[in-house]
Formats: sequence, C-alpha cells, structure tokens
Amino acid sequence: MFSGTRYETYINKENILPAFAGIVCFLFSPYGITIDFQVTYIDVPWAVLLPIFISMAYGVRAAFITGFFGGAFYPFLLWTNNGWANVLNSLLLLLLFVLVGWAYRSKIYEVPRIFFSRFIITLILFFVVMSFSYRYLFNFMLSFNPPFWNSVAVTKFPVSLLTSFILKDIINFSFLIILVDAFLRISSVRAFLGLLNPDRIKSNGAILIVAIISTLFIWLIFVTLNYALFANENPYAETYNRIALIVILLSGVITASVIFRYVENRHETLELLTIANEKAIEMNRVKSLFFANMSHELRTPFVGILGYANLLSEIVEKEDEKELADGILRTSHRLMDTLTKILNVTKMEFDHYEAEFDHVSINQLIEEVYEQFYTATQLKKIKLTKTFLCEDSVVYTDSRLLIDILNNLINNAIKFTNEGEVEIITFINRIGKQDFFNIIVRDTGIGIAKDKQEIIWQEFRQASEGTNREYQGTGLGLSIIKKYTELLGGSIHLESELGSGSKFTLILPMIDK
Repeated sequence: MFSGTRYETYINKENILPAFAGIVCFLFSPYGITIDFQVTYIDVPWAVLLPIFISMAYGVRAAFITGFFGGAFYPFLLWTNNGWANVLNSLLLLLLFVLVGWAYRSKIYEVPRIFFSRFIITLILFFVVMSFSYRYLFNFMLSFNPPFWNSVAVTKFPVSLLTSFILKDIINFSFLIILVDAFLRISSVRAFLGLLNPDRIKSNGAILIVAIISTLFIWLIFVTLNYALFANENPYAETYNRIALIVILLSGVITASVIFRYVENRHETLELLTIANEKAIEMNRVKSLFFANMSHELRTPFVGILGYANLLSEIVEKEDEKELADGILRTSHRLMDTLTKILNVTKMEFDHYEAEFDHVSINQLIEEVYEQFYTATQLKKIKLTKTFLCEDSVVYTDSRLLIDILNNLINNAIKFTNEGEVEIITFINRIGKQDFFNIIVRDTGIGIAKDKQEIIWQEFRQASEGTNREYQGTGLGLSIIKKYTELLGGSIHLESELGSGSKFTLILPMIDK
C-alpha cells in the first residue's frame, strides 16, 4: 500500500496527463488524414499530437510515460501489415518523444532561440536514426513476419518507398512539433498544464485563433476554386484539397509563431526597460537619501565650527591669526551653503515640498537682498545696481523660495563677474489678459557658452567641469532655481554669450489669491 505522501507524488498532472495522452493516441490513431499518390501515400495520424504535446510540456520523464501507455504503440493498430517492423516504429516514436521533451523544457520556458536550435538538433538526430533504421533494419524486421494479428504478411518494401516514408514522417513530425510549440505558447494552455505563465504571452491565444481562422478561410477559397474550375473531372481534386489544408494550416501556424516571437520580444524588452528604469530611480533615491543623511550629520557639527570660528575671529588680535580664523569662517560658510543646497534638493525630491503662497512686495524683498550683497560687490570692486520700472510689485507667491532664487542668481552673478556691474531690474509685462512680473539679474561676467546653456540647469552640472576648473561649486544652484521657479508657477530664461556676461529673466504670474 502507498502512504499518503507517496500516493500524492504519483497522482498528479505530470503523471496522469502523459498516461491519458498515450491511451487516447493509441485508440484514435486510425482517424487521420491520408493522401494517396498511387506510388506512395502520406498519412497524418493527428492523435500523435498528444504524446508530442505532453513530452514538450513536461519533459523526458513524461515522454517515457506517454510512450509506454500507448503513444509509441499505435503503429501496431494503424499499420498491422508491418508486423514485427512495428517494434522498430515504436522505438523510433519513443526516441522522438524523448528528444522533443529534452529540446523544449517548457517548465523552464527558455528563450525561443534556444528551443529553435534544439529543435533543429532533434530533427537532425531523428532523421539520421530513422534513415539508418529504415534503410538497414526495417526490411530485416519484416522478414520475421507473419505479423501479430493480420493474415496478410509484408516481407519487404522497395527502398524508394522506404525513403518516401522517411521524408513523409520528418515532414509530419516537423509540422506537429511547430503546431505544439504554438499551442504551448498560449497562456490558458500553460495555466491548465500548471506551467510557468509569463505576462508577455497573454495575447498569444487571440493571435493563434485569428491565424487559424484566416488560414481555414483561405483553404475554403482554394477548395471552392478547385471545384469551380475542375468539378469532378480531376481525379486528384480531393488530394489537392488535403495537401492544401496541411500546407495552408502549417503556414498559418508558422505565421502565428513568428508573431508570437515578435510580441514576446517586445514585451520582454519593455519589461527589461521597466526594470532598468526602476533600478535607476531606486539608485537615484538612494543617492539622494545618502546625501540628505550625510548633510544632516555634517550640518550639526558645522554649526558649532561656524560659531567657534566667528568667536575666534573676534577674540584674536594678531593679524595672521585673525586671517586664519577668517579663512576657517569662509570655508565653513561655503561648506554650509553646499550642505543646505543638497538638503533643499533632497527635500523637493522626497518631501514633495508645497509652496506657501502669500502676498509679497517683490521690490521690498529685492531691497533686502540688495543690502545683503552690497558689501560683497564693494570688496570685488564691481557695481551692484537695482532698477524698479514698476510701482505695484505685490505678487501672490512664496517669499522664502523667491529669496532663495534671488540669492542664488545674484551670488552667481557676483562670483562670475570680475569687473563691471551686476544689475537687478523689475518690470511688469502683459501677455493677453495675464500680467507677469519680471525680475532680471544681469551681469558683465564671463558668460556661458551656447552649448553649455542646457546642461547648467541639471543637478551637479556646470559650464566648466572638472577638478581644475577656475570657479568652484556644487552645480546645484541653478537646478534649485529652476525647481523653485516651477513650484511658483513661473519660468526662467537665460541669454548669454561667452565673454559677454549673462542675463537671467525670472517671470512670475501675477494672480489673485
């Protein structure tokens, strides 16, 4: 008696379906398509489709099961005159089932081109073995007749007839394998068999149905034309119809298989692109989180460094010591500014920062920013001017974001200008029925080359890049400006030429609350 666990091991789809397929193949093998050419004939025992189907679905083990349960023994029922030679036919069928089971391995669902190469190898091996067997063993086995259960004994076939049998069977089995391959790429079929069922084959069922219906329609047209043109005068009319059915149906299945490959490859490519995109997004998120965490960790001690450096600058009296303290203070401010920018970028990416709108007098705000940078321009011996061409400067916007935008723009203008001036201009222009507030920050600095004017808006990108660049920085300032401007519902534009200065125009819509 079997224990429960061992009983369940044997009673499953991978054992029951192969056995059932072998039995059905044996019983229904006489019902196929036979085409008589006088000299020879072609018969297509459709029932053998089931053992091939099961072998390709479940592999070598299932091939042996379906073969021994009748799938390999139907020659004894179909070609009784062959007698003992049917033993050779059964062994060849069993070999075919094993070879296609090895070639396909549908449980793993390998890449189609891997199956194609194995399919070619399978046919070549089967052709070689079958050719040798039919050429040298078939008539030898016939010589041992009379057959098992037929009084008509066949003791020898002509070599030409055996050759036709070889070619006929190779064509038959090739067609059946291609047909089974098409069915095994149908999502519902694979779900029934319990096989791996990837999303990229979901549409294959509809494609195959359309292909088969189309080919049958073409075949019906052929049959109609055949009878219309020749009526019953052509003795081979029925033969032509049967050949046409096989050829046209095979063409339809091959066409469907080609479309399967195309659609599956497209889906696979999209899947790979989606995975790559998700990985890129995740890497970008991890990078930004790392910067944010490190910025927080570094910012706290630098607040202390700034405080101590400021106190040290005020306490020391010697000029050289004071210069050292001021150097520490300057570099600490620069690093603090870098950390602040990184925090701002990561905050926008992960916290989905929402602007806090309120009525803001931009001219007044620019006055405050002007005072903040005036001393820096005096130290560089350049002019800082402001020109207000409008009195009404109240705009519904976020004052903190706008201050950051102006600070970055004016700071960059001063940094890249060694002589001349930095000018701030405000005015209002009207486009259609909408008023827009314009803020221009113009400088007479080094300017920006035309081919660099797109990349400067990207994070960590600058007009001059590399460790040996003259002007240091993180490359975050302008990307932050662009993102802040978009949050405010505005836009920013650049006009510049290398060596002729730059002009940044910030445009904000003047809207009511």
